[in-house]
Amino acid sequence: MVRSYHPDRPVPPDVIVGACFFGIPKERIGTFREAFGVPPHFTPIGAISVGYSDEPPRDVSSWRKPVADVVRRGRWAQPAG
Repeated sequence: MVRSYHPDRPVPPDVIVGACFFGIPKERIGTFREAFGVPPHFTPIGAISVGYSDEPPRDVSSWRKPVADVVRRGRWAQPAG
């Protein structure tokens, strides 16, 4: 089951699946394309890994910056809100 997430609310304790985006270096695109069957008319630039952590959950809500400090609307210098 996928649950909605909002940056102003702490992550619920029942969230047990994590995800991580990572870029694919140019020299590895061919290997990635072969391994995952990416057609030649697509150029992969990154991938998302999804899985279960082997670490216990931890509260990282105190690490979050206010939304106005990290979200921009239309232009870089215009904070959300």
